[in-house]
Amino acid sequence: MKKLLIFLWGMSLWACSSSDITPNEVKRPITTLENDLYTVEFFITDSSWKTGYNPIEVHIKDKSGQFIDLPEFKVVPSMQMQMMSHSSPVSTFEKTDKGKFKGFIIFQMASNEMEFWTLEALGITKRIEVKESSKRVVQSFMGTDDSRYVLAMAEPNKPKVGSQTISAYLYQMKDSHHFVPVNNCMILLDPRMPGMGNHSSPNNQDLLSKGQGLYQGLLNLTMTGYWKLNVVLLNEQGETVKDQIFFELEF
Repeated sequence: MKKLLIFLWGMSLWACSSSDITPNEVKRPITTLENDLYTVEFFITDSSWKTGYNPIEVHIKDKSGQFIDLPEFKVVPSMQMQMMSHSSPVSTFEKTDKGKFKGFIIFQMASNEMEFWTLEALGITKRIEVKESSKRVVQSFMGTDDSRYVLAMAEPNKPKVGSQTISAYLYQMKDSHHFVPVNNCMILLDPRMPGMGNHSSPNNQDLLSKGQGLYQGLLNLTMTGYWKLNVVLLNEQGETVKDQIFFELEF
């Protein structure tokens, strides 16, 4: 009986210790920038950086591992090409706690053997690998107004049968290193299934401006499979800025 009680007591301690571990405590940063003053950790929802929309959580610590209470945080992505370099759309980072910030980066192209991305923050620069997403989730294009845009789908990241939010971010390139969010446009939505007679679906809603470059609408997927989401970008006057744009989903 005494041995049984000791065994049960030990099991209860193990169970309590295990339940104290949260997912946030076991996740690992995808990229870490370090110097003599700072450690900057980047956490993302995927297992690697990918083309398109990458939501990010950033932790900033001193060399002893303590969070540093900075008032703001900025990161600069840069694609180092053979003949030039350029940046990509990046959000303003919101402070969520002491030494913690959240935001996103939109990578419009993948790394390769000769061309690569770097991240620079707090005076620290590091090379990263950006992989090509399995489906088309970002488009870079020239509009009828002779401006270059980047449009990236943010949701749904886990598509399902039925109605769901679809969201995208729209940025305009001012020069190769500066992108600004574009508001007050409209994104027309026409989902199709090319492998099933190119049929569409009912009760979809076009994407409307929500501020800070964000557009949201409703997407209704009637069945599983490959979907091609055709979109048309209209300006504030209802004129076509770009058609023949599309995103892809498969589930």
